[in-house]
Amino acid sequence: MENIKLSGDWNDVPSVILPTQNEGTAEFIAKSNLLSMGVMRPDCELMKTWSEDYLLINDKRVSLPSYPSALTTILASEDLTPTYTVSYTDYNWYILERILTIPQYSISTKSKGREEYHCSSYLYELSEMLANTFSAISDPTKKYTSNSRSLIGAGLIRQVYWSSNTAVSVYTGTGYGITQAITAPALSSGVITAKRPVVQARGSSTYLSQTYYDAITDLRCQYRIELYRAPKNNLNLDGWGLAQQILHVVNDVNNNNQNLT
Repeated sequence: MENIKLSGDWNDVPSVILPTQNEGTAEFIAKSNLLSMGVMRPDCELMKTWSEDYLLINDKRVSLPSYPSALTTILASEDLTPTYTVSYTDYNWYILERILTIPQYSISTKSKGREEYHCSSYLYELSEMLANTFSAISDPTKKYTSNSRSLIGAGLIRQVYWSSNTAVSVYTGTGYGITQAITAPALSSGVITAKRPVVQARGSSTYLSQTYYDAITDLRCQYRIELYRAPKNNLNLDGWGLAQQILHVVNDVNNNNQNLT
């Protein structure tokens, strides 16, 4: 912890770097520049949210099939409205998705094969490679002259279930149990279409036994999809992790004798 003593007015200052009593410096960041969950950039802005909290049987009027031995769709995905038109000129874009699925049971016993809940987190980066970013090493005048834009995703999945009547464990997929599975958002001509997760089920003596599947009275399904933007040419780096790393590699190719740093 550093002690600070300053006088005067300081307007529109995102952070201050000051020398410490020992060697080195300390940076003090304004609260407005703290990191945002999942997005990380301090200059991001939430532009659109799609979310829902529903009971599968009571609200959607969907009946569960008989105990499924193969992966079975219970409620299909669908496009969410409204869509959102993004600006490529001034902003970079990012999508966060969070999903939580909780079975409700008619029995309270705890033993192997009882699913407690399923959750997942997804990040979708709108990666943008502008025209003339890529050129040949053997002839730098030859460049790829088209823009390239796509949504690139990554996810983390966890299901909490009872492995015995005294212990719980974690499964890292959507292939077993009763879950919501991500349906990737779509990007077409600058328009982003978010998708409702699909609800699906597959029985398993380990993750969701027939005893507990037959005892399900309903399924609480929640999802939240958030679209963020961050201004270009605002900080030392534009965009997000994937594009930043590729552009760093390209810079090494063009300006560092092809030595990767």
